[in-house]
Amino acid sequence: EYMGGKLREGKELCSLHTPIINLARNFVSCLQQRTFFTSANTLRSRTNSMPSDAFVQIIGTGTFDVSPSCFIFTDFSRSLFNVGEGTQRFCMEHGVKLARVADIFLTRVSIDTCGGLPGCLLTLSDQGVQNVRIHGPSGVSDYLSAMRSFIHSCKIQIEVFESTKEQQNVYSGPDGIIYRSVVLDTDTQLPDTPWWSDPKLPQPRQRLSVKRKQTCEVDDDPSTTPAILNITTAAYSPRQVHKALKQVWPPLPSLSPSSPPASPTQRSPSRSAASSVVVYLCHFPAIRGKFNPVKAKELGVPSGALFGKLSNGLSITLPNGVTVHPDQVLAPSTPGPIILVVDIPSLDLVETLTSHSDFIDYRLLSDGTQSHTVGCVVHLSSRDVISHSLYKQWMASFGTNTEHIFAHSTFCANEVLFHGQLQQQIRLQMVSPDWFVMPSFDLNPIPDALHELQNETIGKMHIASALSKFFLVPLKKRGFVKGQLPTIDIVATQQEALKKFPALKAISDIAPIQTQVDKFRDAFVVFLGTGSAIPSKYRNVSGIYLHVEQDAGILLDCGEGTYGQMLRCFGATKTEILIRNLKCIWISHMHADHHLGLIKIAIKYFQLTGTALPVLGPPRLFFWLKEFQQSSFQYFPVNFIDIARTDVLDQQVKQDLGLIHMHHVPVIHCPDSFGIVLTHRNGWTLVYSGDTRPCDQLVKVGRNADVLIHEATFEDALLSEAIARRHSTYSEAIEVGERMNAQYVILTHFSQRYPKFPKLHSACPVGLAFDLFRVPFQEIHRLSELSEPLTLLLADENESTEENVDE
Repeated sequence: EYMGGKLREGKELCSLHTPIINLARNFVSCLQQRTFFTSANTLRSRTNSMPSDAFVQIIGTGTFDVSPSCFIFTDFSRSLFNVGEGTQRFCMEHGVKLARVADIFLTRVSIDTCGGLPGCLLTLSDQGVQNVRIHGPSGVSDYLSAMRSFIHSCKIQIEVFESTKEQQNVYSGPDGIIYRSVVLDTDTQLPDTPWWSDPKLPQPRQRLSVKRKQTCEVDDDPSTTPAILNITTAAYSPRQVHKALKQVWPPLPSLSPSSPPASPTQRSPSRSAASSVVVYLCHFPAIRGKFNPVKAKELGVPSGALFGKLSNGLSITLPNGVTVHPDQVLAPSTPGPIILVVDIPSLDLVETLTSHSDFIDYRLLSDGTQSHTVGCVVHLSSRDVISHSLYKQWMASFGTNTEHIFAHSTFCANEVLFHGQLQQQIRLQMVSPDWFVMPSFDLNPIPDALHELQNETIGKMHIASALSKFFLVPLKKRGFVKGQLPTIDIVATQQEALKKFPALKAISDIAPIQTQVDKFRDAFVVFLGTGSAIPSKYRNVSGIYLHVEQDAGILLDCGEGTYGQMLRCFGATKTEILIRNLKCIWISHMHADHHLGLIKIAIKYFQLTGTALPVLGPPRLFFWLKEFQQSSFQYFPVNFIDIARTDVLDQQVKQDLGLIHMHHVPVIHCPDSFGIVLTHRNGWTLVYSGDTRPCDQLVKVGRNADVLIHEATFEDALLSEAIARRHSTYSEAIEVGERMNAQYVILTHFSQRYPKFPKLHSACPVGLAFDLFRVPFQEIHRLSELSEPLTLLLADENESTEENVDE
């Protein structure tokens, strides 16, 4: 086309043939090395050479904090494999920059692999990232579509690449790495009658479906029934989807039992896409041979810029018209490394994996030959899967030159990944070891984790820890380096604090403990997340566990990472008991920082009890749960209760919790935002505001409450911002408690501007919540005693964070 255009312009080709031939040579070289470029700019700016620095880094190992996940780092880009809950918080604390992520690869659609994706997308959008590519099995587009009601502020353009068994994608990244998808299907099926088919549950006004087209649009033909939201698998913007959605799915009013139900949108229970798992084969480009300056000079190439072009694999033309090609001055290239990322969630898939024909070219044959040598396999699977005899044979088939990295809780130590929170908690324990809970952890690796895998036919094996690396290039660094998180000495940390604050005293030293009246027996509250908008180094997003009586509890909001915080606070055994005894999860509104942790709790509840967890929330929460279920690998039934109406199930929840009253109070924040007032049969009343401006109706319904938990996002100096964002300041929250005549007030939901301690201008007469802060109601009268030691310990240590992060 280029030459034809020049001919039509009447120009001679003799002056153009050299650059055209050079371009053709480079293009053929790219084809031979199976390196393809996504744009002309990429072709001009980079050759198809191996990056000068590349490594695999483990992020999560399946500890309480972060699900198994890893990065591939190069000079040019970052690729993230799986985004479980806690991923963005871990990366923020340990200096791993998510803003440079170009591609996200999901091995399956489940809460363990993409529970942190919505929060990551919102954070990337706040950081100015404009484009992200997301790869995975069928169902990824549906999962992204399900998030549209609460990530509509996300301004990122998202490209979605879905792989199926019939069409397995081969994608080339901007750094020349070829990512090949190998799709494994299982026979997992949803029940014949899904939990969302109950006609009493909220229904959209028009049926919504997802079709694959090349644009994001709404079918605006009024004769079309039902209305269809078309979401491309090539690219779509959640912001565009949300805008289009308003025409299809307008805001829902509060539903009453008399509302005529629409036909529920149901996908076939046997839908195989929800059962797909993807294994990723990552081919790095060939490592270019060393440049020989002596040969270059013999060919007449002067030192300088032309040396650099030849080193980068580009042909050059000398002033005398002689063309010098890279292969004339470079040593022979060596094949680039190959990485496998494998996440097999169950034993059912082991035979499918090990018998898959796509791995034949990577196996060591009986004659000792091998078409492709795999440098490293990252196993994100559990120990029972990897210990399967077929799986071990599959590992051995790659030969002894392949190294294996295991990143799963069944292999790795349960180390604390959020060191900022741990260090602060150690110091807070000096004020009260009973109220400020020490996170549960175990630094010892699983004993004999590799014993049953030992085999002389399997290459080197490594148990990973967070931040472990496998270096690919430069070649002299190639190999595994175990991650070393900073160590924290509990005794030394407390001694340092005492040295700095000699006047610090524990509240148990101030006065003897005197318990309150018997009405508070067994009741306590634990703050699992006390920050707003996004998780930070010291504060997770919203989540409150209220222990009502001996065998009954309720979660008030459930932000991302709530389950992990429960595990750190109570330990694995106690957490199972508490989840088994959960009577419901109550969600105040549909902002991401208040409900993204719900699904993981619902899954654990179903695994432990075999029954559906009652969930109370606004109608849009139901649609999100339903659509995630339809696109997900995991099944989790819920008994959904519309928060805006009285239901028989609602009465059952009150009875199970021993409550006389449970009032859902509309508050002043986003549409369908609520506070809650709980009155127990023992006589105490607790009020939780959710997110809101000072609300007269909440004051009225919560009159004379024993405990008020109220959001206090902003300091008093930021009143105008609090009004604009429909949040409260510290003084406003305290004033609500005074008007309500609440006996005790605890402030929470602090802006991440104040990661350690709120900026108070005077002594605070109320309680200030911290993560893993346990308040026994029988001792709640001691809240005021915390003010002085906490102010002394933390008030001068705030670190500024990004502003404008509060929703």
